Amino acid sequence: MVEAATKIENLGDRGMAGAGDERLKSAAQAVEALYTFRDTFTEHHSGDEVAGKKQQVERRLQDVLKVVQELEGLGFNKGELLLLRGRALNVTSEYRPDAEHALGLAVKLEPRRPDAWNELGQTCWKKGDMDAAKDCFVSALSHERNKVSLRGLSMVLRQLPVVGESRRNNVQQSVTYAKEAVEMDLNDGVSWYVLGNANFILFFIEGQNPKFLRLALCAYTQAEKVDKRSSQNPDLHLNRAVLLCYEQRYADALADLERAQALDPEFSNSLAQKQHLLHFLNRLTELVTCKGGLIPRRLAAYSRAVQQEESKAKGRGQSRLVPLSGLKPGKNPNCQLLGKVVFYLNAQEELPIVLGLLDSEGECVTIAVYNASPTWAVFLGDSVLVQNPQFTKHNVEHEGKVFSFPCIRVDSPLLLLINGKKQCAQQQVVTTATSVSKQE
Repeated sequence: MVEAATKIENLGDRGMAGAGDERLKSAAQAVEALYTFRDTFTEHHSGDEVAGKKQQVERRLQDVLKVVQELEGLGFNKGELLLLRGRALNVTSEYRPDAEHALGLAVKLEPRRPDAWNELGQTCWKKGDMDAAKDCFVSALSHERNKVSLRGLSMVLRQLPVVGESRRNNVQQSVTYAKEAVEMDLNDGVSWYVLGNANFILFFIEGQNPKFLRLALCAYTQAEKVDKRSSQNPDLHLNRAVLLCYEQRYADALADLERAQALDPEFSNSLAQKQHLLHFLNRLTELVTCKGGLIPRRLAAYSRAVQQEESKAKGRGQSRLVPLSGLKPGKNPNCQLLGKVVFYLNAQEELPIVLGLLDSEGECVTIAVYNASPTWAVFLGDSVLVQNPQFTKHNVEHEGKVFSFPCIRVDSPLLLLINGKKQCAQQQVVTTATSVSKQE
């Protein structure tokens, strides 16, 4: 009888333990469901409801916190419960002191858990404490090589406050960590997104090497391909739009900016950049159409002056000069275009300085000059010679309006001759940019 009673008692203990395990498992599933709700919100809600996403996620968060709280004091692993609480609180993009408190206790209780260190690292990153975040991700990797820690290190290294060669080395190492994270799971959209951001920054660090721009764009595309939730990430669309502007793919950039705005209406950056780009395109179209607004007599004088300069050049045996009509789309090696400045537009940010040139046939073409120093400028009537012009005819359609203008891309003012003179090295400053990542 005693033996039978003992067996029944042990069976009851196992039954209670099993029920407890199920409750803990359910709480963990509730936390993961919270993240799924956040990441797929726009798939299941209309445009009007998207504006209330933050509030709805917060309500779901409070419900999940109640589920976790109900397990406290019932003999469950305290470190596990603290981790669940901290991970739930990390669902929002804002830093939350209660998340840091819970996760700080969790790693003290279970210092060998990489997932606890990773969550604490995310919290420190949101707080802006990059050194602490780095220490957390390094601690996680000391216990297990995992993609989340590698992504975190990639993210943190790009934001440490260092300059010069140290900055360059950090960004290169950031790319290395992001690549390793991708290799550990080729179907992880977040890892591809982080790799895209790392190459985004490397593009500017390496003097706007187009190789890294292409790698960044490919990584963003792959993120969306392997994980449809990546398409719901407004930061991905915003960062890609910046790169597309550098490629002068303005229609694609506008589409990404609109998508970013639709996904996160409260994030003002995407709306501001869209308005800035539309203003830029509209202004260029207007200036080209009216040839800078100069009177016909002055335009005729400029055109004659260019014709005279071309004749002198040909008299000296230089036959490379061609007007706008002589250019083909793409690169034009062994060609030169000469014109007089009829307008000057400084767009700032990721957009180039643009000159309007009038050629010998009286046609107006825009010259998009990248990486110019803030002190660099030209004046109306200056003669500008463009060598090996890279020509594009832009026709951008957006919301029923067409922005149309011919454009020659110049990657540095040092590639231009102004009034027959080369530009000094101080007139070039390599443009930099910062990727946007509220959550990685």
